[in-house]
Amino acid sequence: MSTQSEQEGSEVTAVSDFEYAKKSAENGDPEMQRVLGVMLENGVGVKRDVKQARKWLRTAAMNGDAYAQFYLGIVLIGGEEEPENFPEGVKYFRKAAEQGYSDAQALLAMAYRDGGKGLAPDPIQAFTWFSVLVMNDNDEHIQWQEQKRMVAKELSREQLAAAEEKAAQLFQQHGSGKWFAE
Repeated sequence: MSTQSEQEGSEVTAVSDFEYAKKSAENGDPEMQRVLGVMLENGVGVKRDVKQARKWLRTAAMNGDAYAQFYLGIVLIGGEEEPENFPEGVKYFRKAAEQGYSDAQALLAMAYRDGGKGLAPDPIQAFTWFSVLVMNDNDEHIQWQEQKRMVAKELSREQLAAAEEKAAQLFQQHGSGKWFAE
């Protein structure tokens, strides 16, 4: 159990970290723009402010920060405190996926597999991104292979061939298999 002084010290550190992130974000640092957005989204060092959080996450995402793109996709799909926007969330997953982030590739593949509010299922895109995940050859390779097989049942031979070709191109360009936890 932490003491009151430890809790106060932690709060001071969070406020200090927030101020540092804010200053760096305002100076154009995409990583700190993302950090600031996440801090605002979660109320770390400051009162939670979803509107400002999304503003900073969008800024970081537009400045190419793949984790901000991924995180913003999750926030938009979640719809907490603001209406969910599934198609826009998927758009941000794709931006991060195209930078080689496997977490985003996985969520993108599942979004295309299942569809969502305002987004029809797209088995060709789902198969393509599950294929990229299989090519990444990570610890979840078997899971993605099974998902790929399930989606393949919905496609014609021509669609499968085109999706395989597209997956190979995507993997060559974006399939580094980076996971955010690394």
